[in-house]
Amino acid sequence: MFIAVGALGYTVATIETYKTFFFPSKPRGKFAGKEVKFPEMLKRRQRFIPLYVSIWIAIILTFVIAVSQPFQGLVVFG
Repeated sequence: MFIAVGALGYTVATIETYKTFFFPSKPRGKFAGKEVKFPEMLKRRQRFIPLYVSIWIAIILTFVIAVSQPFQGLVVFG
């Protein structure tokens, strides 16, 4: 269960990060094809890039630390 919830959260986070930072000025989803009503928000979002980068560094660092530790078992085999 923990692994499934973590995997689901990771999937959503990667998709949203990809859409937000690789296509910042392209409206997506239900907003596709419509004009951007508040273009100043595109500039305001730039202030949060260091926060997103910090969160991703923390996620990757946590994964590396978890994988490098000896297995103690969240899932019981056998």
